[in-house]
Amino acid sequence: MRRGIYVETNREAICNTMDLRSYRIATINGTKWLMTQQEKDGSFRPAEHGLATCHKLPYAFALMGEEERAARLCAWLVDQMMDDEGDFTKLYPRTGLMKRYYAYPNAWLVCSAQKLGVFGLSWPAAGFLNVLQHPETGGFLTAGPGASLADEQDLLSTAMGGMAALHMGDFEVANKAGDFILRLVEIQPKPNALYMVVRDREKLVEKVEDESQEFHYVFHVGRQGQFCAAPAIAALFLTKLHEATHREGCLTRAQWLADLPDTDAADKYTSIYSGFWGWAAAELFAATGNQNYLRTATEVGNAILEQQLENGSWLQASMSVNQESDVVDGTAELIIVLRGITKALALGI
Repeated sequence: MRRGIYVETNREAICNTMDLRSYRIATINGTKWLMTQQEKDGSFRPAEHGLATCHKLPYAFALMGEEERAARLCAWLVDQMMDDEGDFTKLYPRTGLMKRYYAYPNAWLVCSAQKLGVFGLSWPAAGFLNVLQHPETGGFLTAGPGASLADEQDLLSTAMGGMAALHMGDFEVANKAGDFILRLVEIQPKPNALYMVVRDREKLVEKVEDESQEFHYVFHVGRQGQFCAAPAIAALFLTKLHEATHREGCLTRAQWLADLPDTDAADKYTSIYSGFWGWAAAELFAATGNQNYLRTATEVGNAILEQQLENGSWLQASMSVNQESDVVDGTAELIIVLRGITKALALGI
């Protein structure tokens, strides 16, 4: 009954701040551009960038009703990229941040293949991915199968590993990932920073020897150019975990994470890291009716519309490393984000 209180107010607010039809048109145009990049064998250009090119594509196509194209890509991945362990080590090596955040692209492909019903990919890939979860803490090992249990675990990898587990219906893995994130939030030492990495099981990494790498270790509240995709995806995961399990603490901590980027930073709505924040905010609006999340979702969504190129593509995604595949990844990511925002806001009203 409580949600009914928000119906008319939310409907009016949404109509006044955004045009859902424009969001849908943007995703259609983005999908049309992506279609031009697919080869006859199901792969996408530039294929030589491997997972950096293709890890979000099946998910985007599934959302846009292009299951056949997505299935062709999944078949190519199984034949050309997936090894006997369910990892993607054949044909092309990992590049850029796909190498640093080892579990991240694997998790996207698990989500995609499970959504599509391509179980010959989702089940082996999920089996491998789960091996990367620390058996004690529930965090996912940042560096992948070459890491020891004393090596780094991080917020982003764990959140995406948890999302993959939710798609698979593996609530043991998902809840353990939730355990890690909830504890990570609890042990934060400063109100104006989010430390995102632990090592030696659960020791926060608060000092980074290489300052150029600080971006991956700490989110500074209020500063421009911060990696807000990490807390945003964590907030998104906790919101969906709450939706699935009604687990205590998940929604509160999701809101805490989603509130971190909401500062006076000039790029908070427009940076390449903001898209997932908009999606997380839309999901939290649907879950809580909080108008602040509606504002965030619409501001981010409108900024994404303004950044779309005339050919339907977007130049960069949150894992951009300035290579040709960034355009494909950026277009797939922002289709996913806009569809996520649109669906969540529809649920919110």
